[in-house]
Amino acid sequence: MALYDRAVVELLRRRGLHVGVVLVLILALGTTAYPRGLVDDLEAAATAIRAGRPDLALQALTNAIALAPNVPELHLLAARGAPTAEVPDQTTQFLDQIPEGGPRPECLRWDTALRAREIEAALAQLPGGACPEQAAVFYQEADLLVAAGDYESASEFLAILLSSLPATPRASETLGTLRALHDPEGALSHLRLAVDLDPQASSFADELIRVIESARAGDNQAYSLAQVGQALARAGKWSMAAAAFENALAQDPAYTEARAYYGLALDRSGQDGLPQLELAVAEAPQAPLPYVLLGKHWLIRGDPARALEAFERAAVLAPEDPLIAIDLGAAYAAAGDLSAARQAYQYAADLAPDDAALWSLLAQFTLDYEIEVNEVGLPAARKALILQPRDVAALDRLGYAYFLLGNRTLARRFIFEAIQADGNLASAHYHLGLLGLAAGEIERGQAALESAVALDPDGRYGNLARRSLENLKR
Repeated sequence: MALYDRAVVELLRRRGLHVGVVLVLILALGTTAYPRGLVDDLEAAATAIRAGRPDLALQALTNAIALAPNVPELHLLAARGAPTAEVPDQTTQFLDQIPEGGPRPECLRWDTALRAREIEAALAQLPGGACPEQAAVFYQEADLLVAAGDYESASEFLAILLSSLPATPRASETLGTLRALHDPEGALSHLRLAVDLDPQASSFADELIRVIESARAGDNQAYSLAQVGQALARAGKWSMAAAAFENALAQDPAYTEARAYYGLALDRSGQDGLPQLELAVAEAPQAPLPYVLLGKHWLIRGDPARALEAFERAAVLAPEDPLIAIDLGAAYAAAGDLSAARQAYQYAADLAPDDAALWSLLAQFTLDYEIEVNEVGLPAARKALILQPRDVAALDRLGYAYFLLGNRTLARRFIFEAIQADGNLASAHYHLGLLGLAAGEIERGQAALESAVALDPDGRYGNLARRSLENLKR
């Protein structure tokens, strides 16, 4: 193969087979590896694509093939461009001209049909398992449909693929999850297959199986769908969760709990859940859940006054619920009433004195705002660590409490213990950095802060560490 043939192949391999992008990149390499005529033809094709003239682009590609006939990828580019140029009958012609030693023509026909969205035609030409790269492309297409929220098309697409291709854990889990949005029972076979293929890679499938099987006892489709929605919400799959809750409401429009969670899922997936939340409150004015989720809506949107109104109503309806007290504390803090916030966090911990998470939240609140650290924060941090002695975040939190109180010896001890237990805990590296700076150990402090940034580049502690590093340069 000529030098310029190999160069074209390598470029196409690196950059993918998108006509416009590839041609512009080829031109960027200059003329040293290619005959002048080939560069002219590719430049003409790129110009035609930008001008919206696929017919002229295809003609230019045909000319380029004449100059570089041993480059299979150029034939493939032309085959893909033929339908766009309204000459789909030429697709086969270009594929048949693939030189010996290039990609198998049947694989390329399969790939070309897929990209033209002729899914059934592509699968009809499926040459067994001999085209693994094209199989991967199929699954990528399915992922794109899921990402776009087109769950019905994605489900149909994956069902066709898995009837023709070897099943993969991810594809089986995805199809099972999509089926669970409207038919939890029908999803089980796909979810079980995912777990059988790779239990470690299919932990969510395993969780969803347990949720669906547990919901069977209620013999209620709307309830099963709502339980699927909650599992998806816990996994952070908010768009899918919204679809499950919406389908639950289609089964039972009076299902207020599902409506409230639907509003929350809409909020978390970038939509507006307020109408659903307000309707849930109107449907069940004596139920605390709709008020709680309505309060979260307003808190996320930066309106602590309205959030407090909703949380306070929820607290009246369920005064013994510590989680509502935590929500109240967050809303009071957002409103600037730190005294009321501290009391709410304390009340929550007192309601469930054996819950380490609640003591941790109380301690974290006092540390974040540096209020009542000695009187409240330090005892709360100790209590959390006693209840959960293996919690590395609790170790770090206690160390930071001692740091704020000026006890560097104990601060260093607990923060070091946290890092030894989990070297990836960004908060501990940040606190170690502050400790180093306070002790005059600038280089050590700077190194710890840099570690915090590396571990949590877009998170809270990464940003705090970055700010501290910037202050060092001033």
